[in-house]
Amino acid sequence: MKRIKKYLKFMQQIFIFPLQIIFNPCGAKRFLDGYVNKYYTLRLCKFNKILFLKIIRKFRGKRGLKINIACGDGWHYKDWIGIDYKGAYPYKSKEGKGFDLNWDALSGLPFENNSVRMIFISHFLEHLTYNESLRLLKECYRVMERGGAIRIVVPDLDLYIERFLEKNEHFFRDEEIVGGKWLGNLTDSFLMNFYSDPGWNNNCHKYAYNFENLAFRLEQCGFRKITRSSYKNSQWEEFNDKAFDSSNSKIPLFSLYVEAKK
Repeated sequence: MKRIKKYLKFMQQIFIFPLQIIFNPCGAKRFLDGYVNKYYTLRLCKFNKILFLKIIRKFRGKRGLKINIACGDGWHYKDWIGIDYKGAYPYKSKEGKGFDLNWDALSGLPFENNSVRMIFISHFLEHLTYNESLRLLKECYRVMERGGAIRIVVPDLDLYIERFLEKNEHFFRDEEIVGGKWLGNLTDSFLMNFYSDPGWNNNCHKYAYNFENLAFRLEQCGFRKITRSSYKNSQWEEFNDKAFDSSNSKIPLFSLYVEAKK
């Protein structure tokens, strides 16, 4: 029965897809993005970009762009472009304030080579698989101009391990730190940060980072001058603005901050 419903939904989407391209390109793109991510091939990815040139050409010829990837609902700031994707995780409970660009970053960034000056990515990379993170960071490197800056924030694996070995129950009882309710013991609550609490209906973390493997990942993609930073202590002053703070005030207590240049 489930297969039949899924098939009928797919056929319905195929039927309205041509109309969506004209009247609702973002909706059509969400449908195609699902297949790009599930059956990723360079050919399918290129087809996706060609089909949605209407969105891509908005940034054609532009230079010195600043982008916040996976910015979250309602994020708008000065001349920055807030990028997120309404099909990526549940938005039903949010106010729906929107963002500047509804775009799935895993299908490729809609910017020209060497056109982006600054990139900010906070608490998104851990929601990607190993290969997905490489794809995204390679895209970041492609679009970034020489001398451009990237700042990445992720949960700090080393810190979680330290707190676990210390048997710091207070740390793991904090729902905003571990991403769910206390599960009655340290081990399950420690692991919950990497698998997520289904009761929160949030996306599972698919990978974990410390400075060693995140720096190596950036180096693999071509970045240089990779440094460990900290909360509001970026070498680029703009990243220290309160606009880049999370709605979760506990973020600085469990996060790793890494910066790099092209």
